[in-house]
Amino acid sequence: MKLVRAVVVLAAATAATSGAADDRFELELERVALSGPGAQLDDQVDRRVKGVDDVEGWRANARWIISDRWSIRLGAELLDTEYESPLDGTCPFWIGTLYGVAFCQTVETPRTGTVEDELESYEIAVAHSVPLGDRLGVVLELGYRTTRWESVNDIEAISVVRCASLPGRGELPPGLIVGCETLDAKADEGGLLAIARIEWAATSRLRLMAAMHYQGYRYSIYRYDVIEQFEETNCDTARHCNFILPVVARDVDDGSWTWAVVRAEYALSPAWTVYLGGEGGGSRAWDGAHAGIRFAW
Repeated sequence: MKLVRAVVVLAAATAATSGAADDRFELELERVALSGPGAQLDDQVDRRVKGVDDVEGWRANARWIISDRWSIRLGAELLDTEYESPLDGTCPFWIGTLYGVAFCQTVETPRTGTVEDELESYEIAVAHSVPLGDRLGVVLELGYRTTRWESVNDIEAISVVRCASLPGRGELPPGLIVGCETLDAKADEGGLLAIARIEWAATSRLRLMAAMHYQGYRYSIYRYDVIEQFEETNCDTARHCNFILPVVARDVDDGSWTWAVVRAEYALSPAWTVYLGGEGGGSRAWDGAHAGIRFAW
């Protein structure tokens, strides 16, 4: 929260100290398509997937350009992620499937279908522009970003956070664990956002840009967070925890993400601009492209 307050104070100070006589506004909307490393399961038996396979969604930005040097940006990102289903769809599903009781699910067989997560991110940032000549300039952006991700149809992960019980422990037929606190199938994280960008006006209409992004946290598919969330909430007694096996969990490295973005922008008119870009590299495991349109007034 201290970081959030610091960014808000910086934005307010920027608005207060910069003259608003020549300020202007921009709105951007872009389509995003990314790919990740999760094309195949790590192991067909324990069902630990590599991670996100495909990512699609939308980004939107609202920018208040206060002066030639300063601007404030609000951003939002809504993404749908897909990864290979950890379950063999030809096997009957029951609660024992989650814990290796169902023999059909513990045999090395191809998995079919995909599982979906939804991600939403919001950010606020202050940008400062430094001209390096008539056509070249650098933009430094500092802000805060927060992300929430949740499972849409991961049966294994959702069953755990809903406190499904394992048959054979005095609760037949399968039901809910007595005294267990259920959880939302969601996780969230937030942290510092920083962008360093260099821009070159190749012509009066064409602008080329290259940027490096830094995000002060990492995230992955929701099933990786299930075991830790459940243990933090319910592991006050052995009864609540002994039945959990780490078939749905996978360690995700703490730390930050970095990635590069390149983009070409073409001004259709003083008000309308279209752009196309690519992103990848760094420590983030996703690569892909985006295309968008900007309206300025």
